Amino acid sequence: MATQINSQVTETISLITSALNIHLNIGQNFTMNTSSVFLSIETTSITSLSNKIIQQVGDAQMHIPSSFNLSTNNNTSISLRVCLNTFF
Repeated sequence: MATQINSQVTETISLITSALNIHLNIGQNFTMNTSSVFLSIETTSITSLSNKIIQQVGDAQMHIPSSFNLSTNNNTSISLRVCLNTFF
């Protein structure tokens, strides 16, 4: 049952992400924080990723180092998704 619920949640979050990626402009974000799911989606430019800190649930955070490099056009936008499922 837990595997089925996890699969359904993953599919739902994927669909939400796809829909929001169409509507979020660069610099905008969407956060959903419930007792079961934390979801944060942000659209940003490639150039703003350097030395970026991404806040998560509680005090958790991700830090993208200043040496982060992608072999893509600097005018490209990227969507960052942070998701945490807590069922139990």
